[in-house]
Amino acid sequence: MQKIHGLKLNLFSKLDTLKHKLSLLRKWLKKTWKKLDKKWLWTILLLGIILFVLIFTSIRVLAAREHRLEQINNLEVQLTEVSEEHSETKEQLELRLKREKELKRQIERLEARKQANAVYAQSEPVTPLKAPSGSCTDWIKQAGVEDVDNAYALIMRESGCNPRAVNSSSGACGIPQNINGCTFGYDPIAQIKWMQNYVFERYRSWAAANQFQLANNYY
Repeated sequence: MQKIHGLKLNLFSKLDTLKHKLSLLRKWLKKTWKKLDKKWLWTILLLGIILFVLIFTSIRVLAAREHRLEQINNLEVQLTEVSEEHSETKEQLELRLKREKELKRQIERLEARKQANAVYAQSEPVTPLKAPSGSCTDWIKQAGVEDVDNAYALIMRESGCNPRAVNSSSGACGIPQNINGCTFGYDPIAQIKWMQNYVFERYRSWAAANQFQLANNYY
């Protein structure tokens, strides 16, 4: 019995020692937690908030950057489309202006030839005579042309100095290749006189008419 009683006492003694140690540990933990709460808790909380803000800001910046890049890509695509449309519009405008310029030239040619026809009709009656003898140079001189060289060069390119030359596509007729037909008859001298009236009306000189014909293949 004494042995059992000794064991009980020993056990109770150990339990008391353990309780005391647990009590000391609890007190230390409370003290440590209080110290941590006062000194480090707010610091850790503040660091956590800062870290969260940094992460959230970085995500926002990356998202905004991706959005801007997408906007830039869309703008580049739109700019390319607008540039292509503008390029097509510019080409169409240039083509239209070129056509208008060509039509204006043709109208000017028609007006000049009409005026030349009117001047010739008032000055001399139309007489369908046979071609007189002589060379093309002789006909040019007899028509009163002073600039024989330029007149001869222009006439030879236009009709080969043939009073009956007819352009199969346009119907232009005679030495001057009048698009209104051979209203002046087939007399080469009369045709060259008409041609001179037209040249002076439109170009003011044979030299200018010759240069224009060389550059444009018509006069």
